[in-house]
Amino acid sequence: MPNWSQPSRAIDAPEPGFFRMKLVRGGPWVPARIFTRLGHLAAEINGQPCDVDRVWNGGHFISEDDYRALVGIEKPPDPNVKVVMSGPPVF
Repeated sequence: MPNWSQPSRAIDAPEPGFFRMKLVRGGPWVPARIFTRLGHLAAEINGQPCDVDRVWNGGHFISEDDYRALVGIEKPPDPNVKVVMSGPPVF
């Protein structure tokens, strides 16, 4: 049954974005992305190069933050937030 919560997409017109996929039925979600490299679309699943169509046709759109969480990369700090370091906690 189709997942109607996913935005529609043209099967023959892949676009850059962040995705999650399962490599096997019942397996864990893994990160995937489509990106532009030297003016051409490229893709990777779990950090390994792959065919763009595999990600475009089999992946579920996710946000960049969700992608970073799957990869294990923390969100870059907000440049507008100033971090003030203090001394050790006082008990």
